[in-house]
Amino acid sequence: MYFEWKDLTLNKSFAYACRTWGERTAIVHGDRQYSYARLQREVFELAQGLRELGVTKGTRVSYLLTNGAEWACFLYAVFSLGAIAVPLNLTWVGREIEQGLKLTDAEILVMADELRGKNLVDIVRGQFPELQDSDGGQVRIERLPHLRRIVTCSATGKKYAFSADFNAVKALGQNFDAAQLRELADQIEPDDACSYMLTSGSTAFPKPAIHSHNSILFNVANMADCHDLRTTDRILHFAPTYHVAGVEIFLLAHLRGATIYLMDYFEPEWAMRTIEAERITLMWGFDVHYLMMRRHRRYALYDISSLDRALIGNSPGTYEEIKSMGIPHHGNIYGSTENGGAHAQFPYRHRDDEKRKKSSNGLALSYVDTKIVDPETGERLPVNEMGEICSRGPGLFKGYYNMPAETAAVMDQEGYYHSGDYGWVDEKGFVYYRGRIKDTVKTGGENVPAREVEVLLEGDTPWVNTAIVVGVPDAQWGEAVTAMVELKVGASVDVQELKSY
Repeated sequence: MYFEWKDLTLNKSFAYACRTWGERTAIVHGDRQYSYARLQREVFELAQGLRELGVTKGTRVSYLLTNGAEWACFLYAVFSLGAIAVPLNLTWVGREIEQGLKLTDAEILVMADELRGKNLVDIVRGQFPELQDSDGGQVRIERLPHLRRIVTCSATGKKYAFSADFNAVKALGQNFDAAQLRELADQIEPDDACSYMLTSGSTAFPKPAIHSHNSILFNVANMADCHDLRTTDRILHFAPTYHVAGVEIFLLAHLRGATIYLMDYFEPEWAMRTIEAERITLMWGFDVHYLMMRRHRRYALYDISSLDRALIGNSPGTYEEIKSMGIPHHGNIYGSTENGGAHAQFPYRHRDDEKRKKSSNGLALSYVDTKIVDPETGERLPVNEMGEICSRGPGLFKGYYNMPAETAAVMDQEGYYHSGDYGWVDEKGFVYYRGRIKDTVKTGGENVPAREVEVLLEGDTPWVNTAIVVGVPDAQWGEAVTAMVELKVGASVDVQELKSY
């Protein structure tokens, strides 16, 4: 694993994959298949086309794109030029898109024109009416002085006067010079920024977390080792392109020569059909994705037995139901955008440890240091004592873009990132995440993490399906720990019996 990330860049890693597994299938999107060799040619074409638009090393290229072949080519093309990819949330409204562009000083926006019936063009035009008068992708928006071009990618081939066409840009690079592009890629350094990932963290105000080629590669290589990634793997990928998992799970496949099946978005029956037809072996998702499949009325019609590793973010309360799907490896994950989503993950080699597999979020990954501190004093706490989870390692972000004060607020003098998350580490090094510090109830002078009570109610009692815990003002205790619960189907319990338990 060490040699897969140390002193390397994403473009060099991709070039190695293309040399090593050239004729193997790299991506499948609908009825389109791309070998590693073909994908590299497509990337070269788009990279040359983007150069014609003025994209060079350090150019900030934002995107509103769904999972698909175009996004895959785009991401590698941006990385190979040394430019900086800036994912924007596809669920955002116009003012949020503007804020994302402004916070990152984005120079180019590459966007789809629609998503599941949502017209992204109308949203962008509505926010920037001055685009009506622009032509060919040239942009002049006074409140976004850095933004100079928009490129639109349409599944139906529709073109828009205010933007350049994605396929037309790609066509500009048909006569690419591979040697010249490789020479440009060689000028990229491992510590060069490759992405600004917008994250809300502990507030609703987004912060652009800077990741380098090396930090992303470190996290991807760590995950590949943790979950025993193989060349023969077939990975189903529907993670949002604006999510750290969307980028890293995609790159994960190509680190080891696996094949990745891209879904534009998650739909449970579509996913089960793909798992059965393509013999998918590995899938990332939150517990809700697995539960949507397990609870689907036609779940029993599909054979998903090929799925032997689940990369998952879940709570102990959903573990048993997901376990009933028969997936041998339940690789629970803990992380954040700041640490590349890869602080701790449950390793394949410990898949028989049922107790920790259910209750923990796995081991801290290789080269990642964890400490638990008192959130008020900053004092380091011993094992099995709850406090704020902090991490340090090569996969950590390089700070928030143009936000020195916000960066300083979460980094200590030892180089640890303070997550704002509550949890602990046990004597074996397993990490247990139990919610945000801000979701802690202060009662009688004690800090009670709301999530810890929710986990108890959902995972330990025989009656509760879902619990939400809040602090309610109380004359005696300051705040009273108060739970709202949804019972399991057929369960019956009264308030006193639940409180007594």
